[in-house]
Amino acid sequence: MDPLDAIFSPESVAVIGASGTPGKVGHDIFVNILRGGYRGTLYPVNPNAHSIACVKSYPAITEIPDSIDLAIAWNCSAKRPRASVTSCNAACTGT
Repeated sequence: MDPLDAIFSPESVAVIGASGTPGKVGHDIFVNILRGGYRGTLYPVNPNAHSIACVKSYPAITEIPDSIDLAIAWNCSAKRPRASVTSCNAACTGT
C-alpha cells in the first residue's frame, strides 16, 4: 500500500463529530460521503448518538473495533484538541 492511499483511497473513514441533525456540518459531511459512492467502511463518531443515517455510531474513535485509514474530525473539543489528535493517531496507527 502506498502511504498516500490512506488519504486518497482509504478503506475505512471515521467522521468524528458526525451528527444526526440535517443541516449541521457533521451530518452533511457524513451523509455526503455515505451517499457519494464511497465503497469503504464509514464510521460515525458521536458520544451522544447510537446511530447516524442508519449506521452504528461510536462514542469515540478508540471504540471502533477496526483499523481506521482516515479520520475526518469536525467539532473536536476546543478544550482538549491534543487528546482528540492523540486518539485519532492511536486509532489510525494501531498504537
